[in-house]
Amino acid sequence: QESRGLGDVYKRQYQRRVRDIFPIFFIPLMIFSGFYLNSKNTPKYFIWIEYLSFLKYGFRILMNNEFADTTYYCTQKELIASNGVCAFTDGDDIRRFYYMNKLPIVADIFILVGMLIAYHILSFLLLRARARKRK
Repeated sequence: QESRGLGDVYKRQYQRRVRDIFPIFFIPLMIFSGFYLNSKNTPKYFIWIEYLSFLKYGFRILMNNEFADTTYYCTQKELIASNGVCAFTDGDDIRRFYYMNKLPIVADIFILVGMLIAYHILSFLLLRARARKRK
């Protein structure tokens, strides 16, 4: 019983720490994923964050899956509102707007699997190094 109580105390402290640190790492990944800020508008000194963002590759898979080989038609009301210009006539226009048509879906899936493996190895190495320091 005593060890379980100590475990619960440690768990709460750890959860609080994770809750405080998580946004520091996750929000930049979200911003540079391509949904809020696309590749063309990303400042050159932040481009590396874009490539580390697993959200970017998931978003690209979604965009390529949803908008490949689709056609769109503007209604008369939309044409009047936009001075007679239909902004997007097909899915390729939308993907070009977001700069999403560079790689096929399969390549993005392999990148995500590779990132998953790399991040797990990195976390294992960091935990092992931390455990060695405590000894």
